[in-house]
Amino acid sequence: MGTTSNFALRYPALTDTPDGATQIQNLADDTDAAILAQTTSEWVRPLTGYKAADTSRASTIALANDADLVVPGPAVNAVYEFEAFLFYTGNTQGTSDLKFQWSVPAGASLHYTAQWISTGGTVQVGAGHFDGDIIAAGTNGAGGYRAVTMKRTLIMGATAGALQLLWAQNTSSATSTTLREGCWWRVRRLA
Repeated sequence: MGTTSNFALRYPALTDTPDGATQIQNLADDTDAAILAQTTSEWVRPLTGYKAADTSRASTIALANDADLVVPGPAVNAVYEFEAFLFYTGNTQGTSDLKFQWSVPAGASLHYTAQWISTGGTVQVGAGHFDGDIIAAGTNGAGGYRAVTMKRTLIMGATAGALQLLWAQNTSSATSTTLREGCWWRVRRLA
């Protein structure tokens, strides 16, 4: 039995004993496997994460990892388009607020623009940031939902590891700051 040079699909050679049903089934199985391999590739399907439940933090200004907003394994030496959306609530503006930063593996870098409302209530648009930058975003009281949007480029180095969101309150408060269900991130491979 021969195989094609692309995708290694099995096909009957002229010298094979005719067995139409088996040969057609082999070709169908090989085709299904080749299609599945292509559609599950990170070149086709982005790596994504979604916060399915709220996470609250109170009385802490120490940045800590968010268990849901982590990209566990971007490929080394690859380049990705990066997007993220944070949806949050907290105490009155200037009382607790939200601070966050992104952590990347050694040798990697995240360059992004962000839009948010500062702790002073000013809209911040299009500011350029890097993975180690800490952004402080204002809260708006219980039920006063706020959002941060981010977009740009993740450049992985030769070291494997995760892209991870770290966050805390900007000013310690007994009233929780909460990252809400519906936060998400996505990276799509470019190179």
